[in-house]
Amino acid sequence: MMRFLIGSFLVLHGLAHAAAGMAAQDARSGSFGIGRVAVATILFLLATPGFVAAGLGAYGVMGFEKRWPALVEAAAVASALLFLLGDMGVIEASFGLTFDVLALVLAETVTLPERRRTSGSFALRRVTSALSLAFVAYLVVLVTTRPWHRHWGATAEEGARSLPGDEYAGSPARAGDRAILIGAPALDVWPWLLQLGEDRGGFYSYASLENLFGLDIVNADRVVPEWQALKAGDFVRAVPPTWFNGAFGDRIGWEVDHVDGDRYVLALRYWIFEVEPLTPKTSRLHVRTHAGDAPVPVAPLLMLAFEPAHFIMERAMLRGVKVRAEQLSAARTAG
Repeated sequence: MMRFLIGSFLVLHGLAHAAAGMAAQDARSGSFGIGRVAVATILFLLATPGFVAAGLGAYGVMGFEKRWPALVEAAAVASALLFLLGDMGVIEASFGLTFDVLALVLAETVTLPERRRTSGSFALRRVTSALSLAFVAYLVVLVTTRPWHRHWGATAEEGARSLPGDEYAGSPARAGDRAILIGAPALDVWPWLLQLGEDRGGFYSYASLENLFGLDIVNADRVVPEWQALKAGDFVRAVPPTWFNGAFGDRIGWEVDHVDGDRYVLALRYWIFEVEPLTPKTSRLHVRTHAGDAPVPVAPLLMLAFEPAHFIMERAMLRGVKVRAEQLSAARTAG
């Protein structure tokens, strides 16, 4: 029982650092710049996978069992620095530091009872150890690659650029910016953005995956004139109104805050699209996704599942728009 309680406390404490770690990585403004992100990533890496590995060691997982006190010490120091770097609120930081101290006290004073070894349990321990190592490795990959996938393809100038619609969605310092070069003029990219929506042109991503969740997405391969009259105040649906029998409401999606057909900017509250003309035959599609301060209980789910999935789908969307715009441009030129 003691192993279970201490292990669970350390694992949950480690996952709770997702909020502080994500905030520290996203705080790109200020004098630290890229260096701040690198320091935040190192501290995040020591705190979250460190506490989780220590908790697994307290459970008795092979590979971590004898190292859990040392892992707690390293994770606690990194945790304290991460709370300072992440500009956490006083209450959140106080709770976090209190739990850090408690973890250190447990690591220094508690001697966990020896686990009873039997021939039948050894194979199970091997499987458990492999799964635990895989989970810690997954955490390491998530933490280290997060700054890259949050800003896939985007330049520092695009990340620092002020866009119409930012005022509705919060500070761009917590936003993710992604971009792609398109071999077509902005005029051939813009129509595909105007018809985004579950009940319109889809999202040009992996529709088969989206439809596994009952979204009923059909990605358009042509520009539909009746979908081009998008304006501020309109609603772009993410899911059908009957999704999960309406358990989450019948209006899940984004309100249109800003449409500028001259600057090629479309703001859907937390999702802002910008098409930048480069030459008469090329342009860049820049997508900004705003992220607020995630509550501590929700942040681990965002880090473990939502953000990686969103990156995969959004990158596919950028590539989907690229293909369609270039085909439209080629057809226009041939015509």
